[in-house]
Amino acid sequence: MTKHDEVSVYDRLVWPEGVLETLLASGDRRRELIAYFGEEEYAQLVPVARRAAAARPDPSRAVLLVPGIMGSQLGLRREPPLPNDLLWVDPYDFHHGGLLRLSLEHPGVESMGPVLHGYLRLKLALTAEGFAVQSFDYDWRRSVADLGRRLADRLRAGPAPRWHLVCHSMGGLVARAALAHAGEHVHRIVTLGTPHAGAYAPLQALRGVYGTVRRLAQLDPAHTAEELAQRVFGGFPSLYDMLPRGASPDWLDAASWPAQTPPPKAAEITRAAAATWPEAPEQLICIAGYGQPTVTSARVEDDGLRYTIDADGDGTVPTPSAVLPGHACRYVALAHSELPRNREVALAVAELLDTGRTSRLAGEVPAATPATGIETTDAALRALFTRKLDWQAMTAEERRAWLDSLNAPIELPKEP
Repeated sequence: MTKHDEVSVYDRLVWPEGVLETLLASGDRRRELIAYFGEEEYAQLVPVARRAAAARPDPSRAVLLVPGIMGSQLGLRREPPLPNDLLWVDPYDFHHGGLLRLSLEHPGVESMGPVLHGYLRLKLALTAEGFAVQSFDYDWRRSVADLGRRLADRLRAGPAPRWHLVCHSMGGLVARAALAHAGEHVHRIVTLGTPHAGAYAPLQALRGVYGTVRRLAQLDPAHTAEELAQRVFGGFPSLYDMLPRGASPDWLDAASWPAQTPPPKAAEITRAAAATWPEAPEQLICIAGYGQPTVTSARVEDDGLRYTIDADGDGTVPTPSAVLPGHACRYVALAHSELPRNREVALAVAELLDTGRTSRLAGEVPAATPATGIETTDAALRALFTRKLDWQAMTAEERRAWLDSLNAPIELPKEP
């Protein structure tokens, strides 16, 4: 049996939609779920799961949750009685070279439900408010246009004639792309931290300097973050679709990129530069985060990139990029990954879906946050997270800390 044929504990923790919610509400398999979520997260999920279980979902208030990039589990089917082979997120596989199997060239990879740590709170909160909530998980490696067509197929398949879409990050672009094919099946769209004008995190991921890519490389004993960027992440059309738009220099022009490796795929840049998605100002409402140190610009310097960081963003998406001009927008001082996990945001989303209005979140960004005055470079970021980690030798606490930090903003090294 090869390492890829082995069954890890994470392979056994992929539940069909609805099963986990039932377990949380009933208290069944408590020890297993505490090991999965951590004690604090489990304690916070149980009461909202019980409120959701007691609610009566209204079929006329149907909601599809659309996660962001890396917000859906990916894996390979295996013949029963074996569980499916989870690739994302399975640190055991990462430790045995499994990250290479996330390459688009690897056959058979498909989505297997949302990453529950990111989206279960929002689903339960909306269900408790009487919405009939389902999730649209998807293969987030693929282009926004491709995923929009797949979401349109799901909308047309029912059971609701019209849906509300609640979308985090890239999910908002997927929802906009779906409007071109099934707009008549969409009532309202609420986007949470969607990079409507792009973001610098995808640029950094393609450069191999983004925190998530570098943390993942720590578990791969054979490949650096730059090698993974070139062999795996650099082939994801989704990352090119979220490159900054309207920026200077033009990151949707391959000639603007530094000569230093890893190089972008010029064909993907050309494709992404031509991509457009419907806007629908009457249907779509934005929620944008602010007040978190965020990369808001970049420039070429010495064959690498120098990044400017200020507080005009959610830590991942600059605040202006999360706003679609001509659309209603609300603002909240939260980090990107916390937008779908915050109770006040969930209640605001419920009001926006029902009425198009909410007073729970600010209607404008409060007084301008002063610039942080921080800059950093590719070289400084490449000095971070270089130490390889042995997943099998790590304690339970160390493993939990690594998982919790995987998508967390890094403390950016300062450069003069």
